Amino acid sequence: MQDESNTEGSIEQIPDDDAVQSSNAALLKELESRLPRMSTRYFAATMDNAFLVVAFLIAGGVLGEWLGRIQNETLAIILGIGLYTLSLFYFLIPEWRFGATPGKYWMGLQVVKVDGTPCTFKSALIRTLWRLI
Repeated sequence: MQDESNTEGSIEQIPDDDAVQSSNAALLKELESRLPRMSTRYFAATMDNAFLVVAFLIAGGVLGEWLGRIQNETLAIILGIGLYTLSLFYFLIPEWRFGATPGKYWMGLQVVKVDGTPCTFKSALIRTLWRLI
């Protein structure tokens, strides 16, 4: 025998359009307050890229002097690819271990997943691989 008592009470009411729009506006306002301004992200990226440029210039000067004596183009290409790969680790390791690169840290930014949890190795790797595109 089926229990037919109070079946009307289990039906959910659908909110009207005004309530949905109000809820969406509140959610959007909360998200905007949590997201950093574009200028802050820009300056953090500029600091990170400036650091990498300086590192490449120093490494290029040292390796250029060394490669000038060796005169092997294949080795130069391999070392160039190696330097580029190392530059990707500049983003991968700090974002995974500390939640920020030095530039992001200095600008007060933190890398987190969409749900607000800390950045995992997998999510940091995906972010880093997107830099190749």
